Amino acid sequence: MKSMKPITGGQDDENHEHGFGSRKRGLVAKGAKGPARWREQPGFYEDLDRKGAILQEGIEHEANQIDLPVTPVREGSLFRIVFQEKAPRRYEDVRPEGVKTYGTFHAAMLGQGIYLAPSGYEVGFFSSAHTETDLETTVQAAGKALRAIARNQ
Repeated sequence: MKSMKPITGGQDDENHEHGFGSRKRGLVAKGAKGPARWREQPGFYEDLDRKGAILQEGIEHEANQIDLPVTPVREGSLFRIVFQEKAPRRYEDVRPEGVKTYGTFHAAMLGQGIYLAPSGYEVGFFSSAHTETDLETTVQAAGKALRAIARNQ
């Protein structure tokens, strides 16, 4: 088993990819790109926010096509997919059936090589290493997973 590389290794190679021992595509497995100085680049956070909008709006669009109660919640590069009409603001607001549906969604995404947070109570993240193509691939996989869930409800 490969060991994890440090998130900020101080390496000079700007294309060095820090990961979690996997080359499979996914939002978590890809990891951070380059040392921490990338955060200081002009437009770094604006680019993350733009990428986040691609993910959020894409999943919202896919869910709306099949009229499934899905609410993608995002702040910067952190995101969460909630299977209910309104995003919960407190633990008590989380609907157990939505968490169960997230488990089905998570398994369907794993089956397509997309690694998300394993629990409906957790958040995921993407990084500057993720390209628009990565995010669009994730949205397409989410659409496929959501359609499968809608067919089985």
